[in-house]
Amino acid sequence: MVDHMIDENQTDNRLLRRLPTMVGVAALLSFTLPGAARADDEATAFINALRAGKLDAPLDFLVTIPEVWNLTPDQLDARFPVPSSLDLERNPYFEWMCEERDRAVFIRQPHDRLTIDLTIFDKSIPVEEVVVDFLDGRINGIRMVLYSRGDSGQIDPEEFDRRLKQCGQKIGERLGVRPTMRRANLTQGLLSEGWVWISENGMSVLDYNPEAVADQKFEYLRLRLAPRNAQGIHAAAFQSRPAAVRVSQLPSNVTTNDDGDVFIPGIPMVDQGPKGYCVVASVQRLFEY
Repeated sequence: MVDHMIDENQTDNRLLRRLPTMVGVAALLSFTLPGAARADDEATAFINALRAGKLDAPLDFLVTIPEVWNLTPDQLDARFPVPSSLDLERNPYFEWMCEERDRAVFIRQPHDRLTIDLTIFDKSIPVEEVVVDFLDGRINGIRMVLYSRGDSGQIDPEEFDRRLKQCGQKIGERLGVRPTMRRANLTQGLLSEGWVWISENGMSVLDYNPEAVADQKFEYLRLRLAPRNAQGIHAAAFQSRPAAVRVSQLPSNVTTNDDGDVFIPGIPMVDQGPKGYCVVASVQRLFEY
């Protein structure tokens, strides 16, 4: 697909700029570097890692509380730099969901030939997916999937228990409080159960499907972190029951601009990932809104 774009006689990396977003990383996995970039040790190491199909991305800074609440989009970009001699159209470590950079998404396997080794707590706990939300240039909330049967496959009960207990211990140490148990309550719309920490340093929820502990039917294990002044869905995650929106309030959210365009602002973007989860992602956008 991109063979005709690769010219070994090129003396710069202009071809990287011409690679479309969808095939840029895939092309780098298979072809040699042009002359100028070949001389760049940093770029060579980066490309070799891509060719090997694995990049290392420890995310301990995202669970360093309360310092993480001051993280900015620029600082997140700086955490995962691409060598300056490579002009890629996108950062292979993570992706911004919009130009405003208010939502960043990390996925363990964004490409069928590339795995991003996402980990927390000194690489002791693997992470499948991370969503980092910003509001007014600061962290509004972080969501991590520590296990998902659809992406991770089956998991041993001992490993699930290890991740659950170790993560709970580490979060308790960082927030300095003991957690409270939250039970699933279908009548109130609470479909998961787990543990909640709320302190002056921040808030956290570590939850799982109700059948995980009782019946050892493991579907997911998730970690949510937020500052005390979190807004929107991140604030709602720590309520004992979901916040209600009256039907009568919805028409006020419809906006008409000067050109006559009618739209609803503020609907969040959701990355469906490499799988065909378009319906699920669309419904999640609606539910978050």
